[in-house]
Amino acid sequence: MEQEKHNQNKKNQFSDILSELRENNRELTYKEIQSFSDLSEENLAQFRQTWNLLSNKRKEMFFELLLVEFMSNTLMDFSEIALIGLNDEDPIIRRGSLKLLMDNRKSYFLDQLISISKQDPDTEVRLDAISTLGYFLMDMETAERGNNKAKKVLKTLESLMESPDKLTRLRVMEALAYVDHPAIIPLVYASLTSNIDTEIASGLRAVQNSLNQRWAANVIENLDHPNPDVQYEAIKAVGELQLKRARNRILRLLAQFDQLDDDILDATILTASQLGGNQVREMIEMIEEVFEDEEDMVDLFEEAKSNLELVDFQKQMAGNPDLKDLFTEESDDESENIEEDYIQILRERIENLPEYEESEDKFEEIEEENEEGEDEDESDYPNRHSHRHSSFSDIDWSHFRIIEDLRKESEDLEDEDFSDLDEFEEDED
Repeated sequence: MEQEKHNQNKKNQFSDILSELRENNRELTYKEIQSFSDLSEENLAQFRQTWNLLSNKRKEMFFELLLVEFMSNTLMDFSEIALIGLNDEDPIIRRGSLKLLMDNRKSYFLDQLISISKQDPDTEVRLDAISTLGYFLMDMETAERGNNKAKKVLKTLESLMESPDKLTRLRVMEALAYVDHPAIIPLVYASLTSNIDTEIASGLRAVQNSLNQRWAANVIENLDHPNPDVQYEAIKAVGELQLKRARNRILRLLAQFDQLDDDILDATILTASQLGGNQVREMIEMIEEVFEDEEDMVDLFEEAKSNLELVDFQKQMAGNPDLKDLFTEESDDESENIEEDYIQILRERIENLPEYEESEDKFEEIEEENEEGEDEDESDYPNRHSHRHSSFSDIDWSHFRIIEDLRKESEDLEDEDFSDLDEFEEDED
């Protein structure tokens, strides 16, 4: 009896959430978004009915929320909804569906993906489908079932190499790079030496996927490229290839962190952490302190710390004579000697930040007042480190950047009048 009551309550809760989605009076909270994971057949049928009543704008915003939750919560599975979205007339929804299905390795999805890569009327959707096909190639060396799918994908991508559309060929090149396909060698070279920025960026993404150091010199050449999209990919490639010869260039960028845009800064922090070393560790800790109040950077610094630990572990293993052959490192003549004290350069730069100087002055004033016997009020203290300012924006489809503002907004909504939903969540736990 109690179980039946619980199931009925759960059913009513989902119906209420669908009503909110349909009526478009407010955005759904992230807890409500979680209820769309692993839908039962009955709830999926209800969702299909609601979906057909939504405007394109409402659908797009709903999918953006799904993607934010999917990228930040590995337990979420929105596959059933994404499969519906693959057939939507709106190409933005179809692209979002492909992102939600990026970890799906089912045969039925692969067949649909191959069809989309060849026949979808929207160019960007076809390109995203080709990128997703590349993920299947990473299963080439695994179990037989995964291997068979990978061979099917390989055949599809090889056929698409003959496409008259250059963007298609470039995206296929990036996908085939996962298996370092011999056919891509002249294509990557042509891309990296091109005078067209989009082609250079594509070549750098292929280098990241292939992990082949044959392109190291070309990667380093683009670290100071004037186009931030190209520079971003070059920085990432240094990290993926662990090019120690580029260490000085990366640390120099890191030391001038306050002049970098958000994407370049994020890539520089992660790449530096992939190179490792005590100087890198201390610099990242210093920059983390500057951004201590920026919630959207917490995951970034956690990933950087994990990378540093992995590099330390690799060094330990490389020191083991029995395991040394498993770990390849650049020789000493390829690695740069660090001559400058980038920690001191960074420290001086942080101290000279305008907001840092203002904060120091304000703290001194407050301390003087406290010495005179006035009560200390923590609210008087300025935000000591506030350099980065985030604003709401669309999901960056190319970089998969997670927009935390959506979660913040939905958390504010949760504090209002959704107590019934919280009780429902507790019941589920």
